[in-house]
Amino acid sequence: MPQITANTAHFGMRLEADFKEESFRKVKELGTTPADLFRDVLEYVVRNNRLPIRKEVVSDDDAVLLDLVKKRLKNPGEIMRNVNLDDLLSGHPGSRKG
Repeated sequence: MPQITANTAHFGMRLEADFKEESFRKVKELGTTPADLFRDVLEYVVRNNRLPIRKEVVSDDDAVLLDLVKKRLKNPGEIMRNVNLDDLLSGHPGSRKG
């Protein structure tokens, strides 16, 4: 972790007051401080040349499919072979099969 020396700079940002209170409280509950969290994130970016998180925008259909995959991974049940997508989606509330 970078050492704080006489050659430091201040960083500030604007947040909605309610959001700041809630997020800072949760960060503290997780055992760190907002300053340490921001410092750790910036250090990660410098070391890895990428963000530690990724935002993805998915369509409603993709969200339904991702939800199904997550549920099946948690409870795989019987292994099926030679199955097509219609078979996988059958019985699922988001299924378009009539």
